[in-house]
Amino acid sequence: MKVGELLGELESHKERIATVALKDMELDNEGLKVAGEENPIPFDTQTEGLMAQFLGINGGYLKKCPPDLKLANVNHWLKTRENQEVQLHLVGPNLEGIHDEKFKYLPMRPTMERVVKVFDENDEVRNYRAEKGYLHLDIKSEAHAIEVPGTGIETLAEFRPQVGDITHGGIRFFMFPQNEQPPRLETYLERLWCTNGATSPEPEFTIRLRGNTVDEVLAELETAAGRLLADMPARLEAYKSSAEIPIEGDLALFINQYGAERGISARAIQRVQNDLPMFGEYRPTAYDITQLFTSLANDENVRYSTRLALQSAGGMLSMRAPEVTHRCSSCERPL
Repeated sequence: MKVGELLGELESHKERIATVALKDMELDNEGLKVAGEENPIPFDTQTEGLMAQFLGINGGYLKKCPPDLKLANVNHWLKTRENQEVQLHLVGPNLEGIHDEKFKYLPMRPTMERVVKVFDENDEVRNYRAEKGYLHLDIKSEAHAIEVPGTGIETLAEFRPQVGDITHGGIRFFMFPQNEQPPRLETYLERLWCTNGATSPEPEFTIRLRGNTVDEVLAELETAAGRLLADMPARLEAYKSSAEIPIEGDLALFINQYGAERGISARAIQRVQNDLPMFGEYRPTAYDITQLFTSLANDENVRYSTRLALQSAGGMLSMRAPEVTHRCSSCERPL
């Protein structure tokens, strides 16, 4: 999917925020009726759980109630707080969240409208994962790329081509609209040869929610994304330089220690170590070890959380190689 198509994808979700008083809500056999909404909101398991939590009804109890008693309970507690105004986060016909009127929602479409401004419409959306209260988006910029030299070793040509080993830079976005948690930006790199993705956190581009209006938060997000993309050449240069920084000492011990520091499971670490014999007598660099972590992340059988950890490990190692590889020669712990 191209960046120019992204807003259309989000538009299909028909996301909106409705601000209503509880007195304008009523549950009946057709669903949750809300003033101003054409159709009732389906009172499915998700809506039932959200309403129980917001109204302070025991969720387990409400689930066990027969239909008439369930209606009576929900409507009773709506009545007791009838003058309270709330925000309903709706996607299509479904309720995604309910909060008091002071909650700062960052709806996905207005947020993404800001994000896409810093990219070309033909830049590529490489990963798009939208779930309840969560959005993960990786966008690759065609304008930012760098070529890393090959090893010159014929037996490693399949792993690291001698020419044209190009990596593009971009941005990874995380959004948490249900948790009043600010959007998070990370540097995202993708290697053309094998589509290995690597990421690095960017704490200097932290978005602040407290004290800012929603419009101010979105403006800050756009500014931060623009600055991060403008700084991308420096990150790509650091990534390229990692191909000149050999990993000294015991490679298996380094991978074990570093992987554990990055929260990677022992099983995944072992799988990374299993690929070490491919290097033979060649002393791999930080760049090469990065590719072992990130190539495993491409395995379709790897869990999503493990994939993110592996990509982060690769990104930190390749973009901050001097810092990450500065270690004790006997135990491989950071110095």
